[in-house]
Amino acid sequence: MNRNDSNEPSNDDLDRAICEALAVDADPRRVARLERFWLVQSRRQLWRRRAWQIIPAAAAALLLVALFIVARRGDDSSQSAGTVRRLALDVQSPVRDDTVLADDSDVRRDARSSGRAPTDYERFVFLARTNALAASTTLVANVDGVIEQVKAHRDSEVADILQASGIESSDAAKVLLRRLRRSNDGDQVAILRLLAVCGTPQSVPAIVRAVQRSTNHDEVLSAIERIAGTEGLAQVAGSTTDSKLRSAVARRLLAIDSDAALLEYLSLVRNDATRTAALAAADEVPSLPIERLLALFDFEDKSVRMSAAMVLGHVNGPEVTRLLIARVTEQPSDATEAWVALMACRGDLAEEFLTYASRRPQLLGHLNSARVQWAQMTP
Repeated sequence: MNRNDSNEPSNDDLDRAICEALAVDADPRRVARLERFWLVQSRRQLWRRRAWQIIPAAAAALLLVALFIVARRGDDSSQSAGTVRRLALDVQSPVRDDTVLADDSDVRRDARSSGRAPTDYERFVFLARTNALAASTTLVANVDGVIEQVKAHRDSEVADILQASGIESSDAAKVLLRRLRRSNDGDQVAILRLLAVCGTPQSVPAIVRAVQRSTNHDEVLSAIERIAGTEGLAQVAGSTTDSKLRSAVARRLLAIDSDAALLEYLSLVRNDATRTAALAAADEVPSLPIERLLALFDFEDKSVRMSAAMVLGHVNGPEVTRLLIARVTEQPSDATEAWVALMACRGDLAEEFLTYASRRPQLLGHLNSARVQWAQMTP
């Protein structure tokens, strides 16, 4: 034994020291929870390893099943497509009247040829399309007959002809609007006369689009006036890009002997887009309603009064000038619009009176007030 052996601890003492150093106070409940945690984690890890092995095999199996279903449906759809194509050909072909009430023997025969019985849906589609096409064909033929009657009897009442045909107005209007787009001038007049009877305000835009390049402006405007009134005519003038149609609307509104039509015409004068055509129409009508325009100087709406003054000033002429002079002389304090119209007039008579008024104190103030209005109206 070495001399230092007495100082070295024994193995028992070393083990005891190690045990004491590693000694930990362990709570039985905490130990149990720790054991359960590691048990659950080990199970989850096991499921993960198995899932990575199962998922690829399951995906491959699903893909094979899907391919099999698509292949089967492709075979069925090819058979159904033949039936559908035959049904479509039957629908597109002319239908005789005796097929309207026919049974579904054709579709049954087509279905048997494809190796299966027809479905209820196929029978329903076949019969519905056949009946609808037959009804549509009959309706178109009846409307064509009505058009020929209107052409042959120009003096007959169109409403009586349409009523005698037994066609509903709404159904007739739909067919007539389709025919109007591709009709010639002779048919177009008859169609417009019929639309004047069975058309609705919703038909007006379609009529305007269909006759953009038409020369039958009188028939077009007659139909629109009967359908939507003078207000509808003014709306057409404001919406159309056809300058000829716009001018025709302005002339027609001036030619109608009613205050409502005259007010709608003045609305075109107020509109910057239609003013030029409206004023030009005043030069083209055979008899301008001058007296009614002068009466509008007492209208409550100032815009209407100024529009009437613009028209009278544009028309000019000795007769208009004399009437305006009489107005401002009798009612100098309540004739601003008449003064404005007089300043717009051209000619020696108007110029001489304005010179005279500028030298009379009782007229000069009213003249200057009108000049301010005139400066605001002219650019």
